[in-house]
Amino acid sequence: MKSATKGVCYHHRDKVWRAAITVKGHTRELGRFKTEEEAVAARRAAEKRKADKRPSEEHRLSVENKKLRAALDVLLEVNAGLRLTIKQLEA
Repeated sequence: MKSATKGVCYHHRDKVWRAAITVKGHTRELGRFKTEEEAVAARRAAEKRKADKRPSEEHRLSVENKKLRAALDVLLEVNAGLRLTIKQLEA
């Protein structure tokens, strides 16, 4: 038997409902449950935990912004060095 909820299915041999979720390409067993409702609840709780661990868009942009600022600082430093070299060559 299969549930309408992704990651939840009935295990005929053991006569239990099983719940699982995939995290970073690895399937994580969430447990075996007497009822489908319990398995679905476990799956939904795991989905919420997984979503809560994702960095927010604001955080991602902040990290990217810091990387871009660091790259710009390096370019400005290189540019200043080149200007100095050109002035020395012109003199």
